[in-house]
Amino acid sequence: MGTPNRYSLTGSAAEMYEQNMVPAMFARFAKGLLAFAELQEGEQVLDVACGTGIVARLAWPQVAPSGRVVGLDANAAMLEVARRAAQDSGMPIEWREADAASMPLADGAFDAVLCQLGLQYFTRRNAALKEMRRLLRPSGRLLLSVLRPVQYSPGHAVFADALERHVSATAAATRRAPFVLSERDEVRALVADAGFQDVVVQLDVRVVRFPSAEGMIRIMMAGTPLAAAISKADDAVLGTVITEVTKSLAAYEDDQGLGLPMQAWVVAART
Repeated sequence: MGTPNRYSLTGSAAEMYEQNMVPAMFARFAKGLLAFAELQEGEQVLDVACGTGIVARLAWPQVAPSGRVVGLDANAAMLEVARRAAQDSGMPIEWREADAASMPLADGAFDAVLCQLGLQYFTRRNAALKEMRRLLRPSGRLLLSVLRPVQYSPGHAVFADALERHVSATAAATRRAPFVLSERDEVRALVADAGFQDVVVQLDVRVVRFPSAEGMIRIMMAGTPLAAAISKADDAVLGTVITEVTKSLAAYEDDQGLGLPMQAWVVAART
């Protein structure tokens, strides 16, 4: 008998990502990234791999009213959700659809370029970083983040291990994909090789929140590429995964649900 789904997750993948993954995880790390960025009123800011735009939306009040924020992503569906969210909040953010390795923006147009948890997904990382450098003014600054190795994010580690045991190696690899670029020296070298100076890598630790272990699993299935990887698993297998992950993460339960530590590197550099 399958496990009943107590979580009603409706809408497109991009909408579910905005409704669930953003408040659970990405908004929390966005606040950390912006704390390192120290944006000022009037600055021109680019958010690369902006997704549904949480970094751009949090950046706008820091540079308003005379500043400028541009969000750029290759995913049109994500950008449409970002555009609606910004309009609903009255934020005049610009949205551009483009590959990070070839951005249709003018040289030296920005004071700060931000990239939250996106660099690991780029197929041409060096080209993307060189583009970010091209777009920055002299002494402009780059702020980007990547996750530390998966063992520093126990919720993801436990979930991936359960997927490997009960679903498939493909499903497990999908859950571990955000952690493929996670070693401090590797990230530092990538940024330096793109021509940036004064590269500093700092630790950012956050607690991400889900209603429960089952809620985490179903939210990740609905709003991330994991949905396709796990779609062939039947309810009984999914029920086994939920039971196992719930037991393994019991130590992270509190009165508000499930609070999971996650760690990221924030890289700061200048042109």
